[in-house]
Amino acid sequence: MSGAVAALTMAAPAEARTGVEAPVGAQADVDGAGYQTAGEPSADASATPAQSSTTDPSSSSGGDIVVTAQKRSQSVQDVPLSVVALGQDQLVEQRVETVSDLQRVVPNFTAQRGASVSNLRLNIRGIGAPGNTAIDQSVALFLDGVYVARPSAVYSSFLDIAAVEVVRGPQGTLFGRNTTAGGIILRSADPADATSQSAYVEAGNYGRYKTEAVANAALSDRLRLRAALQLAGTDGFGRNLLDGSRFGGQESATGRLGLGVDLTETLSWTGKFDFSHVTGDGQTAAEAIGATISGTQLASFAARLGGAGNLPELGDATDFRVNQITAGDLDDRQYGGSSTFVLSLGDWDVRLISGYRDYRNSQFDGEVLFVAVPLVSRNQMLNSESSSHELQIVSPSDSLLGGRLSFVGGLYYFQEDLEIGERLNLSRTFCTTFATGATQQACLRDPLAGATDLSFSQSGDSVAVYGQADLDVLPEVTLQLGARYTWDDKTGRFDQLVANRVATALRAPESVSLRFKDDRPTYRAALAWDAADDVHLFASYSTGYKAGGFNSGGGSAALGAARRTFSSETATNYELGVRTRFADRRVTLNATLYRIDLDSFQDRSFDGTSFVISNAGSLRHQGFEAEGRVAVTRGFDVSGSIAYLDSEFRSFRTASAFPGCSGASPPIAGCGPVGGDRTIQDLTGGRAHYAPEWQGALNATYETDVRGWGLKLTGGMTYIGEQFVGSVTDNNPQTIQRPFSLFNGRIALTPPGETFEIAVFGDNLTDKGYCPNILYQPNDSLFGVRNPATGGTLARCFPGSPRTYGASLRARF
Repeated sequence: MSGAVAALTMAAPAEARTGVEAPVGAQADVDGAGYQTAGEPSADASATPAQSSTTDPSSSSGGDIVVTAQKRSQSVQDVPLSVVALGQDQLVEQRVETVSDLQRVVPNFTAQRGASVSNLRLNIRGIGAPGNTAIDQSVALFLDGVYVARPSAVYSSFLDIAAVEVVRGPQGTLFGRNTTAGGIILRSADPADATSQSAYVEAGNYGRYKTEAVANAALSDRLRLRAALQLAGTDGFGRNLLDGSRFGGQESATGRLGLGVDLTETLSWTGKFDFSHVTGDGQTAAEAIGATISGTQLASFAARLGGAGNLPELGDATDFRVNQITAGDLDDRQYGGSSTFVLSLGDWDVRLISGYRDYRNSQFDGEVLFVAVPLVSRNQMLNSESSSHELQIVSPSDSLLGGRLSFVGGLYYFQEDLEIGERLNLSRTFCTTFATGATQQACLRDPLAGATDLSFSQSGDSVAVYGQADLDVLPEVTLQLGARYTWDDKTGRFDQLVANRVATALRAPESVSLRFKDDRPTYRAALAWDAADDVHLFASYSTGYKAGGFNSGGGSAALGAARRTFSSETATNYELGVRTRFADRRVTLNATLYRIDLDSFQDRSFDGTSFVISNAGSLRHQGFEAEGRVAVTRGFDVSGSIAYLDSEFRSFRTASAFPGCSGASPPIAGCGPVGGDRTIQDLTGGRAHYAPEWQGALNATYETDVRGWGLKLTGGMTYIGEQFVGSVTDNNPQTIQRPFSLFNGRIALTPPGETFEIAVFGDNLTDKGYCPNILYQPNDSLFGVRNPATGGTLARCFPGSPRTYGASLRARF
């Protein structure tokens, strides 16, 4: 059901249950997170860690993928849920190593990184939110059942991740945190009963390397331990034409530790700890798009920069070659953990899930205006410390009302302390370029280092009670009813200090205290019908809610408490779905029709120096998602998926106008009415950004034996259709990314006994250049690159990854 976050579970193979070493890839999971691809569904999702395991769903056996979306084991074919599930083997074969890589295999999901590492935006069905602000996320991210407040906290890697589920639609009636667009659920491998070790090494182009070690030990009949460590790095994709240096390089160290204990016959505990530390320059290419600047604006830009030699490189905007300062320093570190108690009282389960995460991101950017002369550098930081507690009760599935009724209920508490800071430093060149006379002298006399200093702090609490009941109204028909009530309370403080008077062109002084409170109910109703063997139909209605909050960024104009606060966003979602299997279950075809209406949509505008989040009216997204799989022959599987998205603002009368609009602009689309406010436009009927009309994926896997060695060939294609990718919703044609396709492949060899695996791989094999994100030139008005005749300005592309390739070796002991 679309209102529940899925946990995917698989019954343990006989070898694992009897203590014999399980097949490679089998891991335990306290919630049964994983997959079942053959045989009958497992007994019950309430199994203790020693009673459940995880393997990959890529078998061509025609068996079930079992999900615990309702905290009980069910075939995914019987659950009214729009979900894409990936197991450990699929993650390896499709080269899904970070949350951003999921867009290669999950239609209706996209991810974009901005200029800073902390700005990671996740979108489901074209709905998302920037990651480096105080805004709550539209797409909730969960690790081992615990909500991760800031998505960039999983920027490093998917080390020892056993399963990933991407669930579309509002969530909340069966889960701790509510969302409006969907959820991404990461499940790390649990400590298993079997003792095993593995090691992995990888090398590739751009100086890429990665080493991993994983060890699992059964310390006793009741105690299990698992540890994983990864070291990785790259030289980066970028090449700076100023001095020939590379940029974008980074190094990371990531670790996970898990402990599973059967405290009594009825009480078990699983504890997990993880850490990550990423260093490097933190830079990404911000390439100027030559087609967005005219000869007149180019001459103005050159004059401001001291000559044509300092102009940006205007060739291919996706080749990672730039003529600008790319010095930087990144320090991104975090640690966190989860604690899960499961108490079995007969057929009833009581669970207590607690989590804690401390995430600290610090980044220095040597030049934030993306130019070849030193003007403005920046120190920025984002610190998030969060904790949560969730108490669940899960009823038996076969004893209430003669086995016709079951339910799940829960209490949830989440707390986060958030700090965001920014310090801008001016150069003497900035003063001499943008100031004259006495103002220039004042600029040079005032502090240049720390010319502006921003400090934002927020403390937020969220409390919720939720529940969902399933009632079999007929033998083949199930009615699901769920509800949630959420209370949110946030306090904040914004202080913007300006030490250099000329810096007021960048940041306006402001000091304000902030307060936000809201409480809302959300609901879910679904009707599921087993129309025939292997034919399952469902219809669902659900609502979602995302709390309002505060604008955390500075700008050239003070916002004040009223404009710095935005309201809550609500969602109403309708779905019709079908799940089918035929041809002796060798063919699976699932499809979902949906419509989601967002009211008070939280959108972001940009005035050249600052981003402002406000409520943008109403947005309607509708379309369909379909996934299919065919076991063509033994060892040969083909799977594919496609998604269509029709995006329309039903009401958006205060959208940002094109950046170059002014009183001198003619009456053109994208600018406000002549004689009126030209800085806003009516986008009613327009599309949301990051909402491609079409997305699709096609993957094939072939396995065979060659002289006793196992050979596995994997190939994939991802298609992403035309979309606006500008960080400001204004439907400017300058921010359109045309349709493109990406191809990847992998060849793996394993000897008899499967003690090791050798593989070669490649991603973006055709070296396709594309722009997942486009940003307008910062402070474009100071550089004179705005074009009042068209409303346009110089736009910059943050290009997607180029062709990468490499080889790897994995050994198992």
